[in-house]
Order: sequence, then structure tokens, then C-alpha cells
Amino acid sequence: ILWQTGETPLAVPVMREALKSFDALAADPHASATQIYEVGSAYGTLGDELGQNGTASLGDPVGAVAAYRKSVALDHRALNIDPNYVRARRGLSVNGLKIGSVEMETDPTAALKDFQVALEHANALPKTGQDSLPAVRLRAQLLRKEAIAFERMGAYSQAVPLFRQGFEMFQSISARDPK
Repeated sequence: ILWQTGETPLAVPVMREALKSFDALAADPHASATQIYEVGSAYGTLGDELGQNGTASLGDPVGAVAAYRKSVALDHRALNIDPNYVRARRGLSVNGLKIGSVEMETDPTAALKDFQVALEHANALPKTGQDSLPAVRLRAQLLRKEAIAFERMGAYSQAVPLFRQGFEMFQSISARDPK
């Protein structure tokens, strides 16, 4: 709550302290996929606090990417326990979106690769949930981010169709849920 109220300098030490307990949980050889995922989610929150773009983060992109990558590693670990664990599978997409967003500031080529891998993960989620508003929104965000990366690299002919596709997806979301 500290981060969400703009008290990020206070939030980060609290999160680092909390991560000590989360790390102890992850060290348990009997930890479930859900428990491992929750540890990864905590690292994702630390990444947000350290350097998520457009938020009251500390502006530490290196620290943010390291925390997001730790979250990705934990998502993979959860999937080793339960390959069908949807939250961890979705986490791979969300973390890829966050990593790419941070990298976009200095390396749009690396960001593009992260967005493309994240979109592959999003497209591999179970078909039963592919039409849900959150799933469509995630894919639309990833397409828009890919388009921005291409635009920053000067590859406008590759960016335009992705912008259009993302825009159409956002329009469909708006039509389905005007509120």
C-alpha cells in the first residue's frame, strides 16, 4: 500500500524485509506451485517499486529488471511443479511486458524480443480464457508495446499494422465493457 500511495522510499525496505519470509517459503522443498508463484509475485511487486515506468517507482531500472527476472525464474519453477498452473503461465507474459517496458528506455531491440516472447506466452494460455477481457487487454498491450519498439527502431512499416491490431483489440474491449 505504501507504493500505491506514493511512499515508495518507505515501501522498498518493507518489501525487502517481507521477501526474507518469502525466500524462506521458496526454500522449502515441499513448497507448492501456488506458494512459489506467490514468492515470484512479491518479486514482481519489488520490481514495480524499483522501476516500473509511469509509476511512483524509485527509477532503478537495473534493480527492477533483476526483480522481474527473479519473478520469471520463480514462475518457471512453479510450472516445473505444475505445468498447467495458469497464474504462473500468465505471469511469464506480465513479467515480459514489465521487463520490456523498462528496457524500452535504453534498448528497444531487447524490449521488442521481450514483448514478442511475452506475447507467445499470452497466446499459449488456455483457449477457454483467451476471450476474457484481461487476456485480450494483455495481448493488446503487448502488440502496442511491440509497435512502439518498432517505431523507436525506425521500422515504421512493421509498427503500423501492430498499432492497428492493438487498437482494434482495445476497441473490442471498449465495446464489450463500455464502463
